[in-house]
Amino acid sequence: MPISRGRKKKVKMHHQNKLVDKTRKAIRDALDRSDERGLLPVRVLCANLTDLFFKISPDFKTEFENEVYNGLHDKIIYKIETNPVRDVAELNPQQQIVLHENFNQYLWNICYSLLVLFDKGIHEPRLKGIHTGTLADTPMVVEAWKVFQAGLSLRNTYQRSVFFELPNSELNQSREYILKTNATYLAALNFILLHEFAHQYYGHYSYFEPGDQSKKDEHLADEFAIDRMSAHFDGGNGKTLKAGILMGTLSLLFLHKQLGGGTSHPDLDSRLKIIIESLHLDELDNLWGLASLALNLWSNDFGHDVRIPPVGETYQELFYETLKDLSRFK
Repeated sequence: MPISRGRKKKVKMHHQNKLVDKTRKAIRDALDRSDERGLLPVRVLCANLTDLFFKISPDFKTEFENEVYNGLHDKIIYKIETNPVRDVAELNPQQQIVLHENFNQYLWNICYSLLVLFDKGIHEPRLKGIHTGTLADTPMVVEAWKVFQAGLSLRNTYQRSVFFELPNSELNQSREYILKTNATYLAALNFILLHEFAHQYYGHYSYFEPGDQSKKDEHLADEFAIDRMSAHFDGGNGKTLKAGILMGTLSLLFLHKQLGGGTSHPDLDSRLKIIIESLHLDELDNLWGLASLALNLWSNDFGHDVRIPPVGETYQELFYETLKDLSRFK
């Protein structure tokens, strides 16, 4: 990985485990204080973030402690806001990584609804030969659709009670899809955290790059995050980590009516294509289908006339055909 263009990086040459332990405790304290742990159900997962974050790759502890030495704030700022979602996460000029609880709840809802809608509304009916081309109309699918709509509502308003009335991370932890969602959400949020850490690692906080270079910086931060998470791709939770990376990317779709990234960020369709291809999925992997479903839901949500092709031989084929048609909406 190249060293930051914006500054000369100072590097400690040996491990400082006490610093990492102190930083882990500081982050845990910041996220898990019982009187300030949050207003929405995702608050119960705050303390789970740090274990995955610090164990994400063999060298990450050293990378993290070096960046604290280079000025990175030793706490992740967890903003509890009663406003609609305006920010995903960021590394601010004070070298603080900032998370926003309202976006985190939105992300959890996107993860849950896409997992259930794809599995129960499309994939399982296809396996049974009863898929009609639309989402199956079952109680679980209807409930997941409500979870999806509740998540999207955070774009425009903040109504706390609805998230406790529907499936959520505080409700009945034995439910299969809540457990799956919790794990996928944590992986997605770690992808976002690592992306923001990469901006610190490359010194992006210390200067502004206009236009194409800014977009390259965003791709570089994605690449860094995926590279660190790939250390576990062959392990038992590799599938979950890949799903989390994809979910973190797909969640950005529903925050924008158009796919164009403007002057500072890559176009969302090209970003999604690069990220999903970097996961090296088999052509039969269901994550292709899940991504296709998200693209379909995005087009319906914003009223775009997208020509969704019928499911072909594989979900991978469906994904590329759908993405090709979406290129009109930039």
